[in-house]
Amino acid sequence: MNNKKKLTIVFIIIFIILILLYLFLKNEVDKLEEKQSINENSIEVISKEKENTLDGVIKKYKGEYISEKSNRIFLNFAKDLYDENGNSNEEYFEKMIEDIIKLKEFENSDFHLIDEDKKITIDVFNTNKDKPEILYNKTEDFYSQSNGENYAIIDKIEIMEIKPITIISKELRKLIDGNMFFRFIKDELGEGIELKNGYTSFKDGEILLKILNSKVRNIVFTKKYPSEIINNIKVGTNLEKVKEVCKDASKENNTEKYILYRTADVYIFFYEDEVSAYGYSYFENTLFEEYLEQYLEDKNLDEFVTKVLKKWTNYDKNEYDPDKQNAHITFPSRGVEIKIDNNNSYGITLYNNYFFTEKSKEFVKSGKIQINAEEDLLELMEINRRNNL
Repeated sequence: MNNKKKLTIVFIIIFIILILLYLFLKNEVDKLEEKQSINENSIEVISKEKENTLDGVIKKYKGEYISEKSNRIFLNFAKDLYDENGNSNEEYFEKMIEDIIKLKEFENSDFHLIDEDKKITIDVFNTNKDKPEILYNKTEDFYSQSNGENYAIIDKIEIMEIKPITIISKELRKLIDGNMFFRFIKDELGEGIELKNGYTSFKDGEILLKILNSKVRNIVFTKKYPSEIINNIKVGTNLEKVKEVCKDASKENNTEKYILYRTADVYIFFYEDEVSAYGYSYFENTLFEEYLEQYLEDKNLDEFVTKVLKKWTNYDKNEYDPDKQNAHITFPSRGVEIKIDNNNSYGITLYNNYFFTEKSKEFVKSGKIQINAEEDLLELMEINRRNNL
C-alpha cells in the first residue's frame, strides 16, 4: 500500500513538472512571437518611411539615386525613354514623377531629373500648377513628337564597311589625289561635250563627268573606256569575276544589278556595262550641326539655307522658295536631305551615310528631325541616275 501511494505521488510530481515545463515553454514562444511581430512591424514602418523619401521613391522604380543639388536630382533610371523595340516607357517616368511630387519637399516646386549616362533630362514644372508640366530633353509633348523606332535605332546606325581595293585608272586616281577637283584631270581629258542630262562627255564618250562648283561629283566609265579600272577589271567584266578579284563587297544589289565598294575616298559601283564612282565626305559636320541647332531654336529658314549652302557646295538638288518657306536641298555625299514644307524642320532627314555625333542623335531622339537608317543617300542618287538613263 505504501508502494502504491509512493508511485501515485511520483506520477503527480512528474505531471506537475510537465505542466510547469509546458507553461514555461509556451511563455517563451509567446515572447519570441511578440518580439518577431514587433520587429516585422518596425521593418514595415521603416520601409514605408524610407519609401516616403526621394531615395526610396527612386529605388521603388529600380533606379539609383546619385546626388542632389538644389532642385537638380542626379540618378540612373532603370529604363530609357523608349525600349530597344521602340515602345514608349512614358508610364514608368510619369508614375515616378507622381510619387516624387507627393513628397513634402517637392509637392509644390519645380525639379529636374538628370541621368547623365542615358542622356535623359526631365524638367518638371510643378509650382502653382494644377497639373505638372513635363519636358523630356527640353521637348514639349515629347512622346507625341518623337518616334520610338528612330529613338531605338539611332545608336546602332552605321555606314557600310570600307573595303580596300587598288584603283588602276589614272583619271580616277588623279581625281582622288586632287580631292575630286576637275582641274587635276582637265588636261588629261581635253575638250568635252555637254549633254542634256547635266553630264559632260570626254574622249568620245569613254568618260562622263558631272561637274558642279569645280568638282567632279560623279565619274562614269562607259563601255568605250579601254583601260583597267582596278586590277584586272575593266568595264564589261563579269560581276562574278569582280567579286572574285575584289573579294568582299561593301554591298551587292541584285535588283539594280551592281556591286558596290566603299573605299576610304570613293564609292565605286560596278555594272556589266559601266563603272560609276563618287567622292564622299564622312567626318563630323560640326558647323552644319551648329546651323541646324540654331534653326531648330529660331526657325529662321532663310539664314539656315544661306549658311548651309555657303558651307557646302556639293548639293545634288537645290530648290528654295523663301515666300512659301519650302526648301528641297540634298547633299548625297554627306547623307543629308533638307525637304522642308512650310518651315517644318521634321522634313530634314539624315541617312545612314551621315556621320552621327551625340548632338545629331539628340536632334533625332527629341523628334526634331528624321533619320533613314536603312538607306544611303549617295547610293539612292546612283540608283536614280541609272533609272533615268
